[in-house]
Amino acid sequence: MPYPDLPPNPPAIVQHLPAQNLAPADLSVSAKDLGKSSAYVAPNSESSANSPEKPDAAPLPASTASSAALLGETQSLGLPQQTEVVISDWKQEQAFPQGTSLNFQSQQIAQELELFLEDHIAPTIGPIEIEIAPPTSPQTPGNVPALVGIIEVSSDRQEFDLLRQIFTAEGNVVVRYQGGVLDADKVQGNLATRVTVAEGDVAFRRGNQLLRGERLVYNFVQDTGTLERSRGEIFAPTSGVELTLDSETALANPALVADRPLSERLLEDQPAQRVTGAAGVTFAVGGGRSNVNLSPVRSGRRGEINRIRFEAENLDFYPRGWTGTNVRLTNDPFSPPELEIRTPRAVLTRESPLRDVVNTVNPRIVFDQGFSLPLLQSRFVFDRTEQEPPIARFGYDDGDRGGLFIEAPLTYFLGPKVKLNLTPQFFLQRAVFQGLRNPAELFGLRTLLRANITERTVVVASVILKNFDFWDEPDEKIRASLRAQQIIGTTYPHRLSIEYSFRDRLFNGSLGFQDIYKSWGAVLLSPNFILGNTGINLNYQLGAQYITANTDRLDLLPPIFTNVRTELGRFQASASINRGIFLWRGKPLPATPTEGLRYTPYPVVPFLQIVPIISGTTSFYTSGDYQNSLSFSIGLQGQFGQFSRPFLDYTAFNIRYTHTFLQGLSPFFFDRVIDDRVLSFGLAQQIYGPFRIGFQSSINLDTRESISTDFYLEYSRRTYGVTIRYNPDLQLGGVIFRISDFNWNVGAEPFQGSGVRFVDTGVIRETD
Repeated sequence: MPYPDLPPNPPAIVQHLPAQNLAPADLSVSAKDLGKSSAYVAPNSESSANSPEKPDAAPLPASTASSAALLGETQSLGLPQQTEVVISDWKQEQAFPQGTSLNFQSQQIAQELELFLEDHIAPTIGPIEIEIAPPTSPQTPGNVPALVGIIEVSSDRQEFDLLRQIFTAEGNVVVRYQGGVLDADKVQGNLATRVTVAEGDVAFRRGNQLLRGERLVYNFVQDTGTLERSRGEIFAPTSGVELTLDSETALANPALVADRPLSERLLEDQPAQRVTGAAGVTFAVGGGRSNVNLSPVRSGRRGEINRIRFEAENLDFYPRGWTGTNVRLTNDPFSPPELEIRTPRAVLTRESPLRDVVNTVNPRIVFDQGFSLPLLQSRFVFDRTEQEPPIARFGYDDGDRGGLFIEAPLTYFLGPKVKLNLTPQFFLQRAVFQGLRNPAELFGLRTLLRANITERTVVVASVILKNFDFWDEPDEKIRASLRAQQIIGTTYPHRLSIEYSFRDRLFNGSLGFQDIYKSWGAVLLSPNFILGNTGINLNYQLGAQYITANTDRLDLLPPIFTNVRTELGRFQASASINRGIFLWRGKPLPATPTEGLRYTPYPVVPFLQIVPIISGTTSFYTSGDYQNSLSFSIGLQGQFGQFSRPFLDYTAFNIRYTHTFLQGLSPFFFDRVIDDRVLSFGLAQQIYGPFRIGFQSSINLDTRESISTDFYLEYSRRTYGVTIRYNPDLQLGGVIFRISDFNWNVGAEPFQGSGVRFVDTGVIRETD
């Protein structure tokens, strides 16, 4: 089968100044590296499959000599009595012309070796091929494992010592063995000990793992080695069915409260383009989607890792991972990187083909080779799930937390499939204005327990403590939920969620904040269906819940009541169709660090687009009430400029009108539709360099009152970004930290830490 070609050499994270008057590189190889044998571990043994330990044989310093006489004494291979060798036109220790290739089939040396050396020494013309018949009985010493398969060596110049079974290759060397590819300037290998030493520009690939360095000592059979001044990539493929369907499962109702800044939403809505950056890095602009993203939850997997580069002074690798010293990790394809994580020691363990775990010591995150912050956790998981960034962050919640607060997420892994997030909160503004009279009111806590039962089943439990003062109305201080999610189907995967919640906090347009005291039930979310070649997108949602919530219907309350809560069953169905129509499309700049990727993770594509949306929702209640709504919406959105020049090189806008026709009325407050005619509009503008300002607002045209207005201040870079957001209508705010192509995410809530979900035309936005 053909072997994979090696990719181009990526740029180094650390770039060195050119040295002057340096002596030529010493490509000599120590005989001890080739002559020392490691203890053999059977390929099918338990220790080989499950224990990512370092190899027993540690690499030794390179010798200062290169004579073949230093490669050790002749070693006995325990040859069988009946062996055969077929050799044509070959001379011991003979150098071969450029382009020669060696094929060593891993067996034993022939019985006719003496006759061959005496009578058949002749100059070599053409390639060498050694074919050795297998022995009839296992007579290989226990400390010398038998090779399986063929080692193929090609280079400009080659030598082979028949007696000691040592080959030397120089110049454009490529060694292939069982799907692994090694190339270097010089390679020496000992077929008896199965150890190979490569020097120069070394690159080794097996599967998706690519390692580069200056000097490699590698054991073919054990698949272990040591690499000096190494660099490589951590790659997590994204194949398979995911539990989070995101925009494909969400209804495309226009949101009254935007989940992200306008500039970030339009960056994903722009026309799909394929552009290739430097160093073989490929970027997909627009996520490869042909439909517009107007769903009320995040589109795309921005919390998903694609590829992370790393460098290390020394790297010991084995079949299921590696251990490195002075390791640097970065998501930047260019050097010097804008952002990186540095640690004196890191250990990577591949737990599954889609999951890598990195344990570090005293990690720090470094911005632009200068400013750095310590990270609150030392264990990082690279997979398809989102992780909260281990960095302290600020938020604003005037209702539950008294204003400005700070929180710091801590992640604990209780097993390979169970994760616990603890996020303590300190209420800064409440402490300043109320003092320390009651310390229990100054602290809160968010907890999230996630268990991935299977690849298609997940259980999530969440508890939010508003504060620790439980003496006064303790049930008002706790919000909790328990959710089980199951993916149903493969061709058209639906997500089934079974959930129980206590004191769910919602925002319902002009009615403001509403609480669901408790509810339990099930919701089925569809994927995004594209109707033929029309470009029309269809999705739907079905739900059945038993709900306890506030009402203004006296006939639903008992004669004597202490609160206005009633208990009813609700059955709901909702569907939406939409289609984006591009009026104009521009062209992106090249994906280089000085042009298209100067301030954004993807090159900006200017465009102008019309988006019509039709959505309908019907709800029936066990009280006999019903609420039916049909909404028609038309919007215009676009962006201009490339966001590459330092001044006024980016402008984005959107404007949308929504008219809702209503029949019936919900007995609850939390899902009642009262905003019949809504005008939404927003603007984002570059001020200078990476700084942008913007706003997004929604107004009820019947009352001419503001429903929600968000203000943004963004600092956007290629690899990371910081957004400050504040909503005076909701009295909520926060600081959002983004890392591109990294599975750190600030969460599925528009205002992280507040615990608020949003209602649009009677439908609760589903989050992860």
